[in-house]
Amino acid sequence: SKKVRRETPLGEYAVSMVNLLLESIESHLDGRDNPTIALGGVGPMSVKLAASLKDRGYSNLMFVNRTEPKAAELAAQHSGVSRSLASFLAGPSKADVIFTATGASEPIFTRESMKGISPANSGLLMIDLAVPRDIDPAVGEVNNVKVVDIAHFRTQAEENRRERFRAVDAAERIIDQAIGRAHMLNAQRSFQPVMASALNEGLAYAESQMRRLFETRLSHLSATDREAVAHFVRQLVQYSNHLPMEALAQQSDI
Repeated sequence: SKKVRRETPLGEYAVSMVNLLLESIESHLDGRDNPTIALGGVGPMSVKLAASLKDRGYSNLMFVNRTEPKAAELAAQHSGVSRSLASFLAGPSKADVIFTATGASEPIFTRESMKGISPANSGLLMIDLAVPRDIDPAVGEVNNVKVVDIAHFRTQAEENRRERFRAVDAAERIIDQAIGRAHMLNAQRSFQPVMASALNEGLAYAESQMRRLFETRLSHLSATDREAVAHFVRQLVQYSNHLPMEALAQQSDI
């Protein structure tokens, strides 16, 4: 898994909505010191995004909702602050990112309602995941404000899925190699007792035959020469025993 992530681009293309949101936010906030991120609504996506932002080290979170007590509950969970929607729009409010996903039936962020909100010096990113939209498209015409909606992220997710498919072949090759190595190790472990028994029997037979030779036809050898011969025979037995067993282990998965 680590090798696939390290050697292929498979893990670089986010397809989940939360990861796509995080990528967009982090790209926008690159280099900013303690940016303010406002989250509108208290639905599941706001909850997931808040937790992910906190995990990434973003601590200056502001929770905005029509009824502030609900926003205050989320703020308490994530050490953030809460504002009612009316108070947030009335301003003065400054933010680097505004995420919104409410159940409003018409846009709550319009050019008129945005007058109390000041974009950060480096620009304001507004993310609208609501259906129908929470942000009037005309807001994107305001200087220093960029608006992206759910259609943008769906398109990005489809593009990323296509890129992932291109990386699948390379990932499968790595996985196949890993499976092959795993089969080899398991086979070697399975054959290890057999190999050890065969080796011990071979060494015992060699030792008994060498003793007979040293007592008869090779009795003239010195102790040093006898040890040299014995060492050579032991090495030969080990090598001869290892080769067929290794080949058998390699073919055990066929």
